[in-house]
Amino acid sequence: MTTADGMLSRADLAHAAGVEPPAVNNWARRHPKEFPMPSHVAGRELYSVAEVAAWLDRRRIPRNALRRDEPAGTTYGQRFRKNLGLPSRSSAETAHRPDAAQAILKEHLWQPLESLWGRAGIGTNLELVLSLLDLRGSDVQRWMQLTTADSGVGALLERALRARAVHSPGLTGVYARIRRELWSDDELTRAIAIIARAGRQGSWPAFGTECFGAATCQFLLEQLAAVQGRRGTEFFTPPSVTRVIMELLDPRPDARICDPCCGSGELLAAAGTRARSRRHSTESAQVLHGYALDQQSWRLAQLTAALHGLPADLGEYPVEPLRLHHQRTTRYDVVAMNPPFNMSGWSDGDPAHRPHWRYGPPPRHNANFAWLQYAALLLDDGGSAVVIMPHSAATTDNPAEVTIRTNMIEDGVMECVVALPSRLFRETSAPATLWVLRRPSRDSRRDVLFVDATAVGTVIDRDYRILTDDDVARITGAYQDWKGSRPGTYRAVAGFAATATSEQIRDRAYRLAPGPYVAAGPTRIDVHAVTASLRDLSRYLDRHERRAADADATVARYLRWMNL
Repeated sequence: MTTADGMLSRADLAHAAGVEPPAVNNWARRHPKEFPMPSHVAGRELYSVAEVAAWLDRRRIPRNALRRDEPAGTTYGQRFRKNLGLPSRSSAETAHRPDAAQAILKEHLWQPLESLWGRAGIGTNLELVLSLLDLRGSDVQRWMQLTTADSGVGALLERALRARAVHSPGLTGVYARIRRELWSDDELTRAIAIIARAGRQGSWPAFGTECFGAATCQFLLEQLAAVQGRRGTEFFTPPSVTRVIMELLDPRPDARICDPCCGSGELLAAAGTRARSRRHSTESAQVLHGYALDQQSWRLAQLTAALHGLPADLGEYPVEPLRLHHQRTTRYDVVAMNPPFNMSGWSDGDPAHRPHWRYGPPPRHNANFAWLQYAALLLDDGGSAVVIMPHSAATTDNPAEVTIRTNMIEDGVMECVVALPSRLFRETSAPATLWVLRRPSRDSRRDVLFVDATAVGTVIDRDYRILTDDDVARITGAYQDWKGSRPGTYRAVAGFAATATSEQIRDRAYRLAPGPYVAAGPTRIDVHAVTASLRDLSRYLDRHERRAADADATVARYLRWMNL
């Protein structure tokens, strides 16, 4: 096969991916808007190796098609790269790049900026830096004026921000906070110079295909979480957890996406970016909605969306969506949410007096199950949601919350619960869980997948853990295998992933912590299934006993007729 120019034929593509040519034809036919388009070179149809590898990275190999040396969760992209002798995605793009990019940004951006933080708080300083990054990417002419100005930088910056807001009205309220009296001209000049120098470093391969502004935005938000801790009750969603959520949701190019508690906008930006990467249409077709709970979150989310080039609608001001719960009628294909854990004082009056709780009124002192029901409410037919919850939500004995858990299971809204390891979040060492929800229908399967990922992850410093590529693949591979299986046929992974029926969950008092369901050891006897099997066997034996009696009588008649 020919890959010297980064191109290969369809037959070579199939060989490198380890599939038969008809499988490639099937991919192209079933995914016409996403599958890479061929180029015509010297009368031949050739495909870009890089584009094919990126597309195959999103397709996991079915368990029955894995080779002996391929663990569960392996993608066709990994096999494709290995067969062509290309660098693996984890080393070439996902694992190495963030390490290298973060080192660059820490040395050339964060550390120099730390010496500049002046009268404004760190959150306001970060808003300034993100605003400058947005100007750098959106208005080259005015950015050049700022980088070369000898004086009057504050006035120049105000004019540049006003001009930018004309084209991006959502940023008007953000830029109104960037008042030049908060920083001297000297401080602004130094900040602009630091960003300009870091931007020149941002052309390095360490940033891969991700633009400098988007990569820097994510880095700075993570640094803010590490330094500032929780803002109110919100946690920044770390990149490795965001990747798991995006793999679980896998938003389509035309998906309508919502994050009703969007924090700094990291989940909404990730979902919009992933959906956009799979599309061939214009950005204007995207539907991205979100709510922010407070002013700083709203401003940071607006800047995050702008730096990712996404047309997100976050409203004109912060909103507490649970107070609008019954008024919202818009439905979405994808909902991703990291709401405040155990939030109190979230309801006006007694929640029991409001009629719109499908699964039961949550307790007034804790909004966890209000958020879960709100996510389910927003889903359109075929829609999916992932909500980050504290571990306690899966096991709480509060009567109101047990009732809601019970009704969610019995209604079929629950698809999967993933228990994550501790220390993934900068603001807390407590473990969290991912709740995967769907809009239930008559055809919804009634088994639930449980994944116990509490033992995965790599500690990168004393207080912080990340999920590696292999961890992400293992978690999401279990989910994809379950989604691709028929009810009752999923093969459990001892100590990691298993399914349970609503009857089995009922036997555990509707507790949803994955550990007991996936525990290695003797297989738990399903009394209901065994009873049903015994009844079927009894009916089978009765039927055949009657047939045997009929056969005996027939033989006896023939024997008498033959005088034997």
